[in-house]
Amino acid sequence: MNYYGYTGRWRSKLDVQQAFVEVRGKLLGAMTGIMVGRMNFLDVPPYVSAGSVYPTVPYSWNGIRGYAFWKRFRVDLFDLTLTNANPYLPFHDQVGYRSRLFGAYTSYAVPQFTTFGKKSQVFVDAFYLGYLLASSPIPKQGGSIFGSQAGSTRRDAPGMRIWGNAGPIEFSAGGMWQGGYFNAAQNGPSRPVSAYGFNATLSWRFARWWGKPSIGVQADDMSGGDTRKSATGSWGNFLSPWVPSAYYFDLSTDLGLSNIIDVGPLVTLTTSTNTSLMLKAPVVWRNSVNDAVYTSSNTFYAYRPRGGAYVATIPQGSFTWRATRHITLSLDGEYLFASHAFTRGGATSGAYIQSNLDFTF
Repeated sequence: MNYYGYTGRWRSKLDVQQAFVEVRGKLLGAMTGIMVGRMNFLDVPPYVSAGSVYPTVPYSWNGIRGYAFWKRFRVDLFDLTLTNANPYLPFHDQVGYRSRLFGAYTSYAVPQFTTFGKKSQVFVDAFYLGYLLASSPIPKQGGSIFGSQAGSTRRDAPGMRIWGNAGPIEFSAGGMWQGGYFNAAQNGPSRPVSAYGFNATLSWRFARWWGKPSIGVQADDMSGGDTRKSATGSWGNFLSPWVPSAYYFDLSTDLGLSNIIDVGPLVTLTTSTNTSLMLKAPVVWRNSVNDAVYTSSNTFYAYRPRGGAYVATIPQGSFTWRATRHITLSLDGEYLFASHAFTRGGATSGAYIQSNLDFTF
């Protein structure tokens, strides 16, 4: 293959993406099971991770997972490490110990009810997520740019999410707090972490209109750090290290869900029996003007925006055509209108277009 600028998860040689042993059966009235080996893992909110399905090679994890499903309640326990895809050779993927995810996720299905004469279903999720990252740099003070302080981090993140529909009203609201610590490299000082994230979408489904449109709004508030603090002061940047869903926030993944406040309209349409359209236009500010603008994963731009917290407005759209049971074509695009403060720091506005042809068997 020929490629330009494709690094990290954009390419991979042939390897085993999943290979696990599973034992399951009935226990205490629940379907209970244990999985050991290499596997997909998506039992987290979409603003935490989407498994890196889009736009890069999907993640795979190694470790152990146990679950139990009752009629209205389920629990998932897990301790996993991220597969290391280096070096780029066939069948050379390794277990990897630089990124670890562990914790528990529970979900309760509220009994169905009726709102405005329509069936309604609400889910209440409560969870604890633990992160261990051997490499998790944070910004530090510099001249006209943000420097980088190398180090490792542990995050302990309890949270809750309520989502579902009440008749034509579709919604999701969630919150997380992150504690833990950041250890600077080279036996540097340790500093505590205290960060938070709030995410919400609210829309109304017009079932009798053409396309059954859902029209609503999305808002997020993810805390940022403060580079003016001392090397032992608390660090407040919210961390989403494993690529949140691109369809949730930014299709291009140029901006990440860290140190941001955003709000914008959200529209979805079912344009035919096998096509759909999503439109949205988030307006983005920095939560903390003393922290950087973050891109995907836990990386950030060296640009230091000057003149305000406003970062960008990002109108974007996604069209999906499910041609057959096995073939899906999608076309995604956006234009990032960078703020004056961001462009003064070195950024530029720009367009992004990507088409995907997926074969699923």
